[in-house]
Amino acid sequence: NLELIEHLWSYLDKLIDNKRAGIKNIDELKITLEEAWGDIHVDLIERLVGSIKDRCQAVIDTKGGPTKH
Repeated sequence: NLELIEHLWSYLDKLIDNKRAGIKNIDELKITLEEAWGDIHVDLIERLVGSIKDRCQAVIDTKGGPTKH
């Protein structure tokens, strides 16, 4: 997947997974998401950005087909 933000959304989803049952309203959801977003380390973003060349090459190699990314 070349859309790096999708990987961040997935990671964010995992970060809040165990807190979902306690979220009672939109304000609590917003707070939970903001806290989790703050817990995403720059290293993760750097790794995702650093992998884009390999991701693009994988898409080229499979002629647009599925890749391991």
